[in-house]
Amino acid sequence: MPESLEVRVGREAVHGLDAPATFAAEESFSIQIRNYGRPVHVHLHPDETLAQATSVEGGNHYLEAEDSLTVPVTVEAELDPSDRRSGTLRLVAGYGAAETEIEIELRSPAASSVTVDERLAEPRSTKSGSGSRVLDRPTGPVLALGGLAVVVAVLSAAIVRTPAVIAGAAAVVVGVAVAVAFLRQDKRD
Repeated sequence: MPESLEVRVGREAVHGLDAPATFAAEESFSIQIRNYGRPVHVHLHPDETLAQATSVEGGNHYLEAEDSLTVPVTVEAELDPSDRRSGTLRLVAGYGAAETEIEIELRSPAASSVTVDERLAEPRSTKSGSGSRVLDRPTGPVLALGGLAVVVAVLSAAIVRTPAVIAGAAAVVVGVAVAVAFLRQDKRD
C-alpha cells in the first residue's frame, strides 16, 4: 500500500500549514490535504531535484471549508538499490499567507529490504563433533529429570513401605519407561 503524506490546513491558524518536516517513500505516494478552516488555495511546488524524479498531479488545489483532497505523486525515476534522492516540497496556502517545506527522500524498495542468506533454509546438523554428552542432546534434560524421578520414587518406596507409596513409585517407574521408549522411537524416525 502506498504511503501517504498528511498535511493539515487551518487547524491552528487561518491558512496555517501543519505538515511533517520530513517524509520518506519507496514508491509513488499521495498527499492527503485536510482543510480545517476557511476555503483555501494550496499550492504544491517540488524543487528541481524532486521534480526530476516525481510528477505531482496539479500544482494549485482549492479546498472548501472542512474539505479534504488526495493528490497523487508518481515516482517516475528508476532508482538503483543504493540510490536515494532527496528534494524539497514547498507548500503555500492562502496565496502566500502561510508556507512550509517538507524534505522528501525517495529510496529504492531494494535499499530497505533484508537479504536473507540461503543457508538459513537448510536444516542444521544435529550431530556433535566429538563424543556427545547426554545433556548436550535435546532429550538429555528430560532423561536426567526422569532418572531423578525414578530414584526419588524408589527411595521413597523403600523408606516408607506402604502400599500407596509403592504403587506410586511403580507408576513413576512405568511412566518414565514409557517416556524413554517414546524418545527412543522418536530418535529413530
